[in-house]
Amino acid sequence: MAAIFEEVTITWGTDDDGNPVEYTVTPTYRMIQQIEQRVSIAGISNRIMNGEPPISHMAEVIAILLRHAGARVSPDEVYEAIMTTDNPDMMHDLATVIVTAFVPQKKSGSQGGGKAKTKTKTKTKK
Repeated sequence: MAAIFEEVTITWGTDDDGNPVEYTVTPTYRMIQQIEQRVSIAGISNRIMNGEPPISHMAEVIAILLRHAGARVSPDEVYEAIMTTDNPDMMHDLATVIVTAFVPQKKSGSQGGGKAKTKTKTKTKK
């Protein structure tokens, strides 16, 4: 089965030389099930769109995405980074990932159009 979700890149933390590290992951249906055992993606997206981002829920989702991409990070660490960052764009960038990452794209050849060619790239620093 072909992937129906677009690849997401999140820049998180730094390597031994202090350079930002990029983690890339393509959401899957199984990942959505894992997330929704803890929080509602639609509920988080709705609250973000209404200007009331649930930070602890966002931290849970971002931690799961990062772990699936190979990072060793907990929701607690993501939450701490969000709450203590000096990067004013971090909240917006993470919210964008959550709102866009789990929207399936139409497969090429399906009625209504082809697959969108987008890539979400989020830069966050811890």
